[in-house]
Amino acid sequence: MEVPAGQRNQYLVDVILEKEERETLRKLIQETVREELKSGGMERMPACEKEEIPNQMLDFLFQMEQE
Repeated sequence: MEVPAGQRNQYLVDVILEKEERETLRKLIQETVREELKSGGMERMPACEKEEIPNQMLDFLFQMEQE
């Protein structure tokens, strides 16, 4: 990516600030998740059972595809 000469400093400042914001957010998320795991506040949700597609629906879709 080519940055015009007069805008290079501002571009670098913006990139550095964005990187710092991402790092701060990453650390905050990590800390929050660790605290939740330590306190046992997160409960496991049971896995959803796979829903089977009725044969009638499969036949209908197959017929639509053939047209």
